[in-house]
Amino acid sequence: MGLFSTAAAAASVAEDKSSAQYALVLSSALVLVSAVALYLKYATAQKKEEAFDLYAPKQRNGTAAPASRNGPKVTVLFGTQTGTAERFANQLSEEINEKYPHATATASDIETYDHASKLAEEELAFFCVATYGDGEPTDSALSFTEWMEDLVKQGDQDGSSPLAALKYGVFALGNTQYEHFCACGKLVDRQLKALGAKQVIDRGEGDDDANIEDDFQAWKEKLWVELDALAEFAPQQNGKAANGHANGIPVTTIKPAKVAEEYKVADAQEASRIWSFDVTAVGPNSPVEAPISERKELHTAKSERSCIHVEIDISATDLTYETGDHGGVYASTPP
Repeated sequence: MGLFSTAAAAASVAEDKSSAQYALVLSSALVLVSAVALYLKYATAQKKEEAFDLYAPKQRNGTAAPASRNGPKVTVLFGTQTGTAERFANQLSEEINEKYPHATATASDIETYDHASKLAEEELAFFCVATYGDGEPTDSALSFTEWMEDLVKQGDQDGSSPLAALKYGVFALGNTQYEHFCACGKLVDRQLKALGAKQVIDRGEGDDDANIEDDFQAWKEKLWVELDALAEFAPQQNGKAANGHANGIPVTTIKPAKVAEEYKVADAQEASRIWSFDVTAVGPNSPVEAPISERKELHTAKSERSCIHVEIDISATDLTYETGDHGGVYASTPP
C-alpha cells in the first residue's frame, strides 16, 4: 500500500511539473505574439504617417520644404524673442505653399540660417523680425544685422551690391509703447535696400500694443496682390504661365461701382420692397423679405475700425431659428 502511494505521488508531481512547463511555454508564446503585433502596428502607423503627411512638419527652427516643385523658391526668415515672429513666418510660408502650388516656401530661424553663403543666392526672401529692448535686434537676429552692416560699409567703399538679385519683403514687429518702434525691422529693410535688394512690398509694421494679428493679416493681403503681379508666381499650364490667379481660377477684372452714401434705417426699409419673392418656397434660392429694425455702430468715433450691430424684424414671416443657426442676408440696392 505504501509503495502504491509513493508511486501515485511521484506521478502527480510529474504531472504538475509537466503542466507548469506547458503553461510557461504558452505564456512565452503569448508574450512573443503580442510583441510582434505591437511592432507591426507601430511600423504600419509610421508608414501611413510618412505617406500621408499633408502639411510640412513643424521644426524648431521653422518649416520643412514641401515636395519638389518647379516654381520659385521662397525663404521666410524670422528673428524672434517671444515666438510671435516665428509663428508669423511659419504661417506665411505655409500660406504661400497653399496659394501658389508650384512655389516652394520654407521658414528658417535667422540665427541658424547660413546667410553668408545663401542669402545672395535666394530668389525671394521675407523677413519677420521683432525688436527687443531699446530698439535692439533680438538675440537671434543680432549676428545677422551685424553681418549686414559690415556688407553695407563695404558697399559704401567699393560700390558693391551683393544682394542685387534678391527680391524681398519685411514685416517688422514692435510695440508703440516703446520709443524705437519696429527699429530692427526698419534696420533690416534699410540694409537690404543699401545692398541692392529689390523690395516687392512696402514694409509692414505690427503693433503688439494694438492688434498685431490684424496688422499681419492686412500686410499679407497686400502681399498676395504683389505676388500675383510677378510673372514667376503666375499659375502654370503645360509649362507656360496662364491668365488668372495663382490657384488656377481665371480672373475677371471688374470695375468697382461707386460706393453709396450712408442710408438711414427708414430708407433701407423702403428699398427692401423692390425685391420679389416666392413666399411658398423660402430657402437659399428664395429669401424672404424682412425689414431692418435697428442698426448701430459699436465702435467709437475715435476708432479706425467698424463693427455694426443690425437687428432684422422677422415677426411678419414664418421663419424660425434656433441658437447656432446660420442665416444669409441678401441686401437690397437703394434706389
